[in-house]
Amino acid sequence: MAEDREFDIKYPKTATNRGGRFWVNPLNLIAARSKFRMDRSSQWRDVNERSIPPTPLSPGQEPRTRSFKELLPSHKPGDAIRAVILGDSGEGDHSQYGLVPLIRALKPHFMIIDGDVAYPAGQRTDYIEGFFEPYNDLGIPIWAVPGNHEYYSPNKGREFVDVFCTRKYVNEWKRFGLRFVPQPGTYWELSDSSIPPDSKITNVSFIGIDSGHSGNLDSDESSDAKQMEWLGERLLAAEKENRKVILLFHIPILVSGELDSAPQLRQLHKLIASSNRVKAVICGHIHNFQAYERSVFGKALCEITGEQVDSEPPAYFVSGGGGAYLAVPPKSKGLTYPIHAMYPDVDQWRGQAAENLWQGTISHVRRGIAKVKLSQSGIDRLFASMQEGALEDADKPSLLSLLYVEINQNGATITPVFLSDLSKLYPDEVELISIRNTNPPPDSGLVENCKQNNPEINDLTVKV
Repeated sequence: MAEDREFDIKYPKTATNRGGRFWVNPLNLIAARSKFRMDRSSQWRDVNERSIPPTPLSPGQEPRTRSFKELLPSHKPGDAIRAVILGDSGEGDHSQYGLVPLIRALKPHFMIIDGDVAYPAGQRTDYIEGFFEPYNDLGIPIWAVPGNHEYYSPNKGREFVDVFCTRKYVNEWKRFGLRFVPQPGTYWELSDSSIPPDSKITNVSFIGIDSGHSGNLDSDESSDAKQMEWLGERLLAAEKENRKVILLFHIPILVSGELDSAPQLRQLHKLIASSNRVKAVICGHIHNFQAYERSVFGKALCEITGEQVDSEPPAYFVSGGGGAYLAVPPKSKGLTYPIHAMYPDVDQWRGQAAENLWQGTISHVRRGIAKVKLSQSGIDRLFASMQEGALEDADKPSLLSLLYVEINQNGATITPVFLSDLSKLYPDEVELISIRNTNPPPDSGLVENCKQNNPEINDLTVKV
């Protein structure tokens, strides 16, 4: 990674409070180790969603479906829509704040966070310091699906529902300059119901799925089964209404070039494989960016479901580079499911992690453990816990990523956006910026350079 030029950034105080030492606080580490507890997120989801006040629906409106017009009151059918999608954002440190100037410069109409909104354990303070404070004065609606860390809270994810689905935090939304548009639940659909099926305007919707505490949606428990039944119905409706679907959920099965055996998401992937409406799948959970070619995801779907995929497989992304500590990138050779593009790659990651010898040592040991597959051993859990602390978090506004989605009359494009370093958004004469109000604003040409849509380099833009 190129050496950074001198560049001063004025951060809010809360970003410093949750800096590099945040993850070596034993209380934070203990809170984030809740993943070893029993997963009852199906029951928790049922209980939590009972607190959502009923919303009057127009005739024929589905209870969990909302129109783009609710987020954008002046929206008309076929109007262009710009959205930013990112995952694993909620550390509330310098790396999360480092993406804010780029988000402002992209001028999205709304933002979607694909899980892990509030580290370490989805409590009120975590939402204030890892969600409201960093996105202060963005002035746009923000929707989300829960990640595993939201379900680590003492209230089993109730805080997520309170923040995004009820009016309990409405004063915080106003105080921090964000536009509150309540979600209908932890899983939801955003679409344009005013576009008729025979229209020449291409209709594209977002569907967010709640993958729960540990990605176990194959159970027959009430809300797991109900969620999968609902998704099946919405995909059938998308087929009848000639709608394309961008599907989001937090915990992936295909990740780092292999299939993870822990998540139980076969039913979800069967629905993806059986529908010709799902055109892109976006996950998070792993803290980097990975893009897979459609044929590779198709091969993974066959392995996961045991069935042949008849239609063209969806594009597939893991987009967890929204501000949390960076995950160790896999080596690109010998993967069962080759990664088309990864950010940061191994060399870029080493360039940042190698600044601390201790970090590099831990990474080397963890790689050795992974090779002998001691994933259930106590020592592996120990080192995994250490990784998820400050030992690999350089807490820098660099090597970050998000997805920029633009919907127009002809469909949608999904463009990966990579931020190698915050200084790369500003001309050389700029020496100081303020994150709070992004003053001065980023250079528009340098912002365009972050978009991975140059065919001469590596065209990662996906058309939906």
